[in-house]
Amino acid sequence: MLSLDQALLCTQGEGDSLVRFQAYAKNCKRFQIIVPTTQKAYRKRHGLVAIIPAYGANKLFAYLKTFYLTAIFCLQKQADIVVTNDAVLGSIALLASAFSATKVQINIFGLNFLYKKQKDLSLYDKILKQIQIWALTHANSIRTDTSFERDYLIEKLHILSEKVFVLPVVPNQQTMHTLISQKSNQKFRKNLLQGKEFLVLAVGRLVPEKDFSLLLLALAQVIGKIPKTKLLLVGDGPLKKQLEIEIKKLNLKQNIQLLGSLSHSKLLELFANVDLFVLSSYKEGLPRVLMYAGLSSLPIVTTDIPGAYDLFDHQKSALIVEKRNKDQLAKAIIKILQDQKLALKLGQAAKKETLKKLDFEKTVNTIISSWQNLK
Repeated sequence: MLSLDQALLCTQGEGDSLVRFQAYAKNCKRFQIIVPTTQKAYRKRHGLVAIIPAYGANKLFAYLKTFYLTAIFCLQKQADIVVTNDAVLGSIALLASAFSATKVQINIFGLNFLYKKQKDLSLYDKILKQIQIWALTHANSIRTDTSFERDYLIEKLHILSEKVFVLPVVPNQQTMHTLISQKSNQKFRKNLLQGKEFLVLAVGRLVPEKDFSLLLLALAQVIGKIPKTKLLLVGDGPLKKQLEIEIKKLNLKQNIQLLGSLSHSKLLELFANVDLFVLSSYKEGLPRVLMYAGLSSLPIVTTDIPGAYDLFDHQKSALIVEKRNKDQLAKAIIKILQDQKLALKLGQAAKKETLKKLDFEKTVNTIISSWQNLK
């Protein structure tokens, strides 16, 4: 078994991804992960999982090294299946395995590149889009995390329905246990509050599709009604400086804290010490942080991304609002913060729904079965 994944070198053995791969590895003769990277790194082994860096001075050379290593594994018959965590890596796997019997499965969580109109794309993005479409239409199997995305791939790209299956990335058992059982730390919470009364949590990369600019506009409305509200924003990315400027312009410096990227354990701790989780994205599949919030019994406000409806029912287990609608987002946050009975009811229902739909062992077994069916 060979996997192409871009995230593993940053986990340092921590978090859901590595635990998930270790569970898969128990069912394989060998489990190796090639990671394209522009940072020099050494091979690592975590139990049965071997992590192999494909170093390149830039992204292109890292991808070329990934192609070279993948081709060697395929030609030497060291991999029956190559699994990739996006369609770009999927194209590399397909080309590298062209002269072998190796099958390719692409995990595609979020189809943002497909939704963009051709006229809005640069020449580079147009080429990249076609490469990804080619990979998806030639893969032996595709895994996505929402029924909406599965239907889109079948209807728009005319991919055979039997090739596409829906299986969200489920938190591992240890993470689930931590989120369900951990209690609020009042000293920790007090330090976060800094004199405020309510803590709202948002998590994600600081990129356009997360729409944190909209969240800031909604927060300004919330502060107008509930001045002692504070937003904790976890994540890093290219829009950090822009968001800092917007925070200053909206006079929100006393009501928001940019926490940057946190370790997995620190992130989980936050979920036990806040009053509300909010997701403002306008393009997203089924983000794991929504599952984290549900398992933590938090009341949730989320935009109507496809994954929200796969996990929750509007007004029963979450408040689901229109994407890019700051007024609806603000109104929903205010509604929950002003009604503790509603907050408790939504949080309990979110936990019940999340537990009903998430099963780590079942997910692992389904993945292994999908690989066996490809042989």
